[in-house]
Amino acid sequence: MQTPFTKLYLISAAAAVVLASCSGGDKTPSEAYKPKQLSPNHLLLQGRTNSEIIIEGVCYPRIDGGLSVPGQMVINLPDTPLPDGPVNASYSQSGYNTIGVRLPAAQEGEIAHSVDLAASFTETPAGYGGTPHLQPTGENAVGYIQLTFDDTTNGVHYQCIEAPINLKVLSSEYSYDEMVWEDYSMGDPSSSAGRWVQDYHITYMGVVETGKIRVVSTQVVEGHPYGYEGVIDLTGRTFTWTCNERRVDANHDEHNNPGQPLAPY
Repeated sequence: MQTPFTKLYLISAAAAVVLASCSGGDKTPSEAYKPKQLSPNHLLLQGRTNSEIIIEGVCYPRIDGGLSVPGQMVINLPDTPLPDGPVNASYSQSGYNTIGVRLPAAQEGEIAHSVDLAASFTETPAGYGGTPHLQPTGENAVGYIQLTFDDTTNGVHYQCIEAPINLKVLSSEYSYDEMVWEDYSMGDPSSSAGRWVQDYHITYMGVVETGKIRVVSTQVVEGHPYGYEGVIDLTGRTFTWTCNERRVDANHDEHNNPGQPLAPY
């Protein structure tokens, strides 16, 4: 008896054979192209576009020491297309004003602050859960992310403190397009240069294992005559991470491969 997943796999395999006959000559994709449930591996990875992380239940601190009604914190990541040549995708460990951060909607009782801001970031490679001897946050984690951003209009500075942001992926849902042969032979009939690529549409789901952002303001408000400090605590909040990923068949680099699977597979 065929399950829906088996039927989907067989259809994809048949499509790959057709593509091989018309666009890749006698080239056929390897077994590595089989559909897999994947880990995002890194924050910014070549081949990933339309990438957005939504963290639920985030509270902005109130002036009276309490917490506002929970809302969403949204992190928008820039598109990082695959380069034409190399098979193994690369990733960015840091960037300046490359990430968009949207804080929960401003509410009464909070300091004056903007909602949409641009952040710089660093991601320590040791935070990647795919390296067996470097797993501070366990498997399938994108970790040790530091965010720094400023609200110059209102004199507010935001920076990760104590515990950097660690995103633990627990599951994913995905669909994918047919595999396509990209020809790099430059018209040379004796050349077999090229690669099979496949586009995935993915939602990763998980929990923020740790993450605290210090809020430091120069504003003089009631009870804070020398400025205000508070904390946005992301620890324990759930998140969804939606993106498109273009993957290269036979891309086996341990650290930078968008095709490393989440178990079980």
